[in-house]
Amino acid sequence: MTKNKIIFFFFAFILTACAKAQHETWGYGFTAAADEVFNTEIRFVLPDNKTELRPLSVGISGAFLPQEILNGYFAFRGFSGPKQSTPYPIRAYVEWVSFVDKKRYGIWLNFPTNLDFLTDENSYISGCGKGWQMRRILNFGVAPGGYIETYVGTGCEADRVILHRNIASEVQTEYDKTVPLASQFKNRFKAFDEKNQAFIKKHSIPYWRFQLGQPPIATSRRNNNQSQ
Repeated sequence: MTKNKIIFFFFAFILTACAKAQHETWGYGFTAAADEVFNTEIRFVLPDNKTELRPLSVGISGAFLPQEILNGYFAFRGFSGPKQSTPYPIRAYVEWVSFVDKKRYGIWLNFPTNLDFLTDENSYISGCGKGWQMRRILNFGVAPGGYIETYVGTGCEADRVILHRNIASEVQTEYDKTVPLASQFKNRFKAFDEKNQAFIKKHSIPYWRFQLGQPPIATSRRNNNQSQ
């Protein structure tokens, strides 16, 4: 009997280890370029098409840097959310409020079926560190006008792989119908405008740059280097 129990627990251990190996820990990031934004929701749908994962990390992300507007070079800045030990998601809903546009944007994004391969693939990092790292970070990068890029990779541009690029739609929550967005973010909008409105009026926002026909922002330095 004891021998049978040992065999049982041995196989149970093996099965548990295999299950864990299939669900490597992954993370996500929310970033912005040429804008300060408030990320109001990120919702992941898991492979069973029923389970939704709603991380609690929300808040201000990005940075409005006048020098970027003048130089014409933009970079995503933001935060990384908590690590997840679930299977990789099949799609996600991303929602944020733009301080530049004074609008709430939202979009559903479908992920490729090989997302697990793209995030687990080894990639050599040059310029940002040494050695092999895993691309286990799923990133959302947004910009004025509802522009959004989804990419996997670490913080190094050389390691990033663009999944897709989209223009999100302006959305309205039930709460927005009762309390206008301008009232909800009154103090934040005011602080942003006091700091940046004079510059924006003088130089304007380069919305032309945040279009699908332009080079991706996430890999812009790499694109620039290749064109030289």
